[in-house]
Amino acid sequence: MGAAVKIIEENSLQVLQDGYAFNIRLNWYRSLPVSSVEKLAITIDGEPVPAENIRFEINNRQFRLDELENQVEEFWFVQDSARLHVLQAGKVAVGETHTIYTEMALRFPYIAIGPGRFLTNTSRCTSTQVAQSGYKGPIFGVTLFSLTNEWQQRLYDLDGMVAKVVELGLGPGLEVVGFQTFRTYPSVSDEEAYHFRRLVEKYNLIPTCLGANMDNGRHPKHLMSEDEIYSYVERQLVSAKKLGFPLMRVPPAVGSLSLEKILPLAEKYKVILAVELHSPLSIYHPEVIHLREMFDRLQSPYLGFIPDFSTTMTSVPEGFWNNLRAAGALEGLIDAAKAIWITDDPIPAKFGALAEACKQNAANPMVSGMINNVMTMFGHAPVDTWREILPYTRHVHGKYYQVTAEGVEPSIPYPALMKMLKEEGYRGTISAEWEGQAFTEEPIGFQQVAAWNAMCKRLLEA
Repeated sequence: MGAAVKIIEENSLQVLQDGYAFNIRLNWYRSLPVSSVEKLAITIDGEPVPAENIRFEINNRQFRLDELENQVEEFWFVQDSARLHVLQAGKVAVGETHTIYTEMALRFPYIAIGPGRFLTNTSRCTSTQVAQSGYKGPIFGVTLFSLTNEWQQRLYDLDGMVAKVVELGLGPGLEVVGFQTFRTYPSVSDEEAYHFRRLVEKYNLIPTCLGANMDNGRHPKHLMSEDEIYSYVERQLVSAKKLGFPLMRVPPAVGSLSLEKILPLAEKYKVILAVELHSPLSIYHPEVIHLREMFDRLQSPYLGFIPDFSTTMTSVPEGFWNNLRAAGALEGLIDAAKAIWITDDPIPAKFGALAEACKQNAANPMVSGMINNVMTMFGHAPVDTWREILPYTRHVHGKYYQVTAEGVEPSIPYPALMKMLKEEGYRGTISAEWEGQAFTEEPIGFQQVAAWNAMCKRLLEA
């Protein structure tokens, strides 16, 4: 009942920033729990690799070898490759030839050979391979939020919009906002969930993220209680599971206490709860620091962050200033707001300076209300601060406001951001998130997402 499969996958040796990796196959006819892996040993060019340097990667999760025995609910699907990630920086270089040897012992938990004893089979394999670059870039995709103008103007239904995404090659990742996309949200009906899953399967897309919301102000006279927050998140978590999303974006308003309370549900449904880090939440914001401390304490793979590029901008989009001008703002006020925005003063101090600038420039009430958004929508943290948060990152929002005909985003330092992701070896998902609909009603979302795709891929190849 075995299978004629060499356990080391050919042409899979890859060079990584922190070492190297290669793929192994399951040499059996059916899937097995990861806890069935009783032994894994590696040598490279005859030199044994210390067990503490080996990481076993499967189903987008990573385990130390001493953690495998506890992974009774994590299954290794028979057609999938597992990846052995070896932490030995500089050991293997691109273009070098190396001989790798792997010995793997599997316990078959359904074939008893005595009281408390089960059949075990050991496979051994040697393979000589030329090392390739292990960085293939992130998995690109789109959030349908980028197509808000097309959606609101009823130019597409969901089927037509997804078909257009595929036609233009804007996948394979697909992210949606629950309250924007599904009529029966937050408790998606079986019928609507079934239709969406069939749509995703039809086009071979990858569901990346369900955008959840926390409507704390839905009661006119009081905020939601902690129990109400729990119930509201739970309903959306169940919908994420039904729709096939492995990850659900939650806003910081959920709070660390509610996240910790909900975590057992996330682990039960195997849906990651990821807090979006949108401007003005830099990684050094007290709220973010508190969340990181909680993540470190709980050590759950079902918690993390979704960084948003709005926190790392070099200028405010010109469309924002044009909207202020249309509302009656004077150029003196706009110049003052630009100067206030670029400072590193605390946000409350910036709001005070903006209020004073509004008085000095005779701003009308509409302008006075709109201009405060410059401090909440657009952050300017240094790009390198992202490196610190990447170990907690489960998905990325590739925010942008415009890609010009020259293939440039004028307000966000995409060359530096893509360079940083490449250097850090980020291999997760990233969604094109065009928010230019804040400044125009034109249905140009598809064109802008296509331009973003081309820009990012060009920068990664540089």
